[in-house]
Amino acid sequence: MSVLLLVCGFGIGMSWNFVFPQHTVVQESMMYQLVQIPQIQDVLRSVGTTVLQQKTAHPHVQAVVLPHHTVLGSTLDRYWAELAQSAQPDVIVIVSPAHGEQGVSLLQTTSVSWETPFGVVPVDLVMKNFFTKNMLMTEEPASFDREHGIGIHMPYIAHYFPDLPIIPVIAKSGAGRTLAEEFVDVLAQAPKNVLLVVSTDFAHYLPRAESLIHDEETWQAMQNKDLEAIDRFGPEHVDSSFALATYVIWQDQAGCLSSERWHEYNPAGTSYFVLMCVDQPIVRLSAVGDVMLARGVARSLYRSTIPASVSLLRHVSGGSDVVFGNLEIVISDHGVAMDKAYTFEAPLASVALLEKMGFTHLSVANNHSADFGEVAWLQSFEVLNDHQIQPVGGFRNESVVSVVQKQDHTLALLAFQQLTYPLDVSRVLQTIADASRDNDVVVVSMHWGEEYVTQPNEEIIALAHAMIEAGADVILGHHPHVLQPVELYKNKLIFYSLGNFIFDQTGEQQNQSEIATIDFFE
Repeated sequence: MSVLLLVCGFGIGMSWNFVFPQHTVVQESMMYQLVQIPQIQDVLRSVGTTVLQQKTAHPHVQAVVLPHHTVLGSTLDRYWAELAQSAQPDVIVIVSPAHGEQGVSLLQTTSVSWETPFGVVPVDLVMKNFFTKNMLMTEEPASFDREHGIGIHMPYIAHYFPDLPIIPVIAKSGAGRTLAEEFVDVLAQAPKNVLLVVSTDFAHYLPRAESLIHDEETWQAMQNKDLEAIDRFGPEHVDSSFALATYVIWQDQAGCLSSERWHEYNPAGTSYFVLMCVDQPIVRLSAVGDVMLARGVARSLYRSTIPASVSLLRHVSGGSDVVFGNLEIVISDHGVAMDKAYTFEAPLASVALLEKMGFTHLSVANNHSADFGEVAWLQSFEVLNDHQIQPVGGFRNESVVSVVQKQDHTLALLAFQQLTYPLDVSRVLQTIADASRDNDVVVVSMHWGEEYVTQPNEEIIALAHAMIEAGADVILGHHPHVLQPVELYKNKLIFYSLGNFIFDQTGEQQNQSEIATIDFFE
């Protein structure tokens, strides 16, 4: 049993005004029209514009949090397209706040269908009756006539889930934690396959800096499953505490693993999250690019960019068994700097920042590993170990394999570089093959390529393909300091360059980065 539940919130920051006449009666033979929603054309133009790789495997999604502003049409289409590859529900349950506090009951539903240019979205009358029978929910069709929190998602459902029925539910502001718990209890007993999608906007009417603070508080409450805190939240945190509580409670009920997929702030004064709760993987890996804590970064550790990076990584890597990056420094107070243009050494105290970010593993095989000699590298290795961060790789490209155990499954991490020490390709491929034979997952970190070049050369591509053929499941590339493409080769992932995660370089390309969160299933 699984349910697609979409909980929607109202983006106050867009300054939409609606009037909900209480005397309006919608006949069940009629259908709701999308023309009631301002700027709905932005949504209609975006439907079906996403192109996903058909061979890519997607984990089964139990629940999702989505925004619903019409200006986010392409973003909504992206995630609805992904849901179409990740879920096979029998019914979609959509929950939205009752904007304008329309209607009578705290929880309301309807039997009326929605008409869209992509088809009709019908209501599952059997499921609707199941909900109204088993909890305090009344049928009030007039409340849905202009309810954009529900209506904005109808074109995507019609396009990506044709003919699939829904159960629309709206909740007034008085519907809090207690009703959310009751709602999830009934949802868990649903006789049909249901996927939960929660769409709600977050902090409203706040400057960016304040919005991020409130979003952090909201995220912490979700991580801690602090339903009392969520129940107290107002529009400065989230536009529907009921919706958010439903998502958090459903995680436990469905046994799924939630993570942040997207987070953005609208200058009009609203912040957005996309969260997905998927079936439990055997292991989850999050990986970032180059991490450099010396030079200008060391002088800026207490400025806003560093806390923001900490928050970002912890949000995206939630629930990860491995959080990995390339450590482009040595953490040491020993050694002598080499005679080269750039040498990177960070003080011993800087390891605290790596701990705060949640790193579990860091590559120590790159062109700056020897900046202060082997003595400094060994000290840096020990400092990381002392703070429960596993260094990965050898000083001279030795075949070092770090193994992560999770219950009955193992993930092997390897790290190599081809810049300051020779790379014995045949030995590397044999190490990968051996690791693949002995472990469920093999991840290889490669420090390679040319700086500031946005495409890998033929030699790098050939090496990456050979590593995949030898048994690598994922390759994590570093060193170019700019983003390079992600390739799906033989259904395995190659990130040629994840870019700079924390660095002090200038230039737009040098300040773009990717965070990859990868779930491995049986």
